[in-house]
Amino acid sequence: MQRIMQIICLIFSGGWADLSKGQTFQIVYMECYTL
Repeated sequence: MQRIMQIICLIFSGGWADLSKGQTFQIVYMECYTL
């Protein structure tokens, strides 16, 4: 279940990365790993 949450988190963070060109992606990516 935890891995499913990480995958969903990474999918959403990938979408945000397109908007912000990387900075937000790194922050959210770290948050994905803490789930």
